[in-house]
Amino acid sequence: MSGKKSTEVADLLQQGWAARELTNNRLDDAIRKYAESVLKDNKELSGLQAQAGASETLNSDANGMFGTEGQKKVQEAATLLHKLQSAVIVEKNAKESAQELKRFAADLRKYDSEAADIRRAIANKYDYCNREYTQASALKKKYEKMAADRRALENALKREAAVAHDVLLEAQKVFSQFEAVNKAVRDMNVMAANRKQAEAIRKQITEYKQEIDGKWANKFWPQEYSALMQKTEQALRMSDAQLIEEAADIQGQLNTFSSRLIARIAQWEQEKQAALDAERKAALITEEGFVDAVDFSNDGDAAERIKLFEYIPYYKECDAEQRYNDKYSKATQMMQAENFVEAKKLYEEAGNIASEARDIALALQESTIKTTQLTEAICDVMEKDLHYDVEITEINGHDCADGLRLVCKAGDEIIDFTRIDYDEQGNPVVDIDHTESYSGNCRASWKDITKALRKNGIPITDVRLSATGESVLADSVNHTANKRQEQITSYQ
Repeated sequence: MSGKKSTEVADLLQQGWAARELTNNRLDDAIRKYAESVLKDNKELSGLQAQAGASETLNSDANGMFGTEGQKKVQEAATLLHKLQSAVIVEKNAKESAQELKRFAADLRKYDSEAADIRRAIANKYDYCNREYTQASALKKKYEKMAADRRALENALKREAAVAHDVLLEAQKVFSQFEAVNKAVRDMNVMAANRKQAEAIRKQITEYKQEIDGKWANKFWPQEYSALMQKTEQALRMSDAQLIEEAADIQGQLNTFSSRLIARIAQWEQEKQAALDAERKAALITEEGFVDAVDFSNDGDAAERIKLFEYIPYYKECDAEQRYNDKYSKATQMMQAENFVEAKKLYEEAGNIASEARDIALALQESTIKTTQLTEAICDVMEKDLHYDVEITEINGHDCADGLRLVCKAGDEIIDFTRIDYDEQGNPVVDIDHTESYSGNCRASWKDITKALRKNGIPITDVRLSATGESVLADSVNHTANKRQEQITSYQ
């Protein structure tokens, strides 16, 4: 028994490396983003709680003037303040995420060093690699566990960020309500204190009138606002005795209208902001960048990023952009009509379409990068190690979305890697069409080619004739010069 082969060890190392690459930078960026979101929301919550201050109480005159209604307002303000001050955002994972990322980075350097040691150990070995296989298997599990840990941290932070944002939105709503109710209590005290003096009452009525923003009032309740302003003008022209008698009613109406208007403005702004947030989130997804496989091969992380709806059509037909634009356009119309609730719903639907398209783009990006890397690896061996003239071309005019073709020539010998691609399960597939030299003197035997490919980390397990299924690596197969043969490499 020859034990585990170096190709099996190399395959395990490649699997571990794949787990490392697919979760490294993307998840780290997501973790940082969610952590920053939690900390930012908590800072804003603390600011609101500090800004709220204390709830107002009624003085004796106001308590006698407004009675149960006034006490209800006082209790309502105290309840809202307690609710605001009790709001808490949990930021445990957010605070610990930076240290976790440092730990991940340190472990990653350690694992990469272990992988390099294993590769050096199998560099000049073909079989009897049981110890290295065990080490590679353990290392693969480490990489996979790190990927799982990163995903778990990302998911925890994502949930923490969502909850934090919901807490903040609720706190903002409560703060607006508290401000309105607290102001109402303050106004009651002012009215009661000024009731004995008609001029003071007139001044107060005038102030209340001025506090109401006419533009907003006419926007929401034009008829009610007009009637209230007429009644206010009549009150200001009353005799002192009549004004003292009717002041509480007119001031109460002004105060109630003002409070309702403040609450309505807050609701309008909150609904508008929610729609704008949904719009921004949807638009941000379409601005995400993806890399062309060749650019990534040449420039790495510095490769130019292509926007989502420019990237997908380069590789395949997709109606996502049209569906996104339809939803986005309808949402914009709803925004113009100030139907913010419906606009938010449509923007969120547009965002869901963009998210689905992003998943397609990520899958295309991963597949094309892997295909390009495999093709370039084979190309380097055939050109630099075996000295063939090489040419890489696209298949079906879709860059490498349908795989790549590599043609290698040496004199009249042609080795045509007609398709280099990955199947739906993520396994590499390479089809080869070999036209042997008419002189019978091929540049390299398939055993030499296979050996060179394996040496460079390309785990070819066999090369077989497509017509008979026989292995061209076996000594029993006869090769005749000037004979066209079809071969397929198989990977495991």
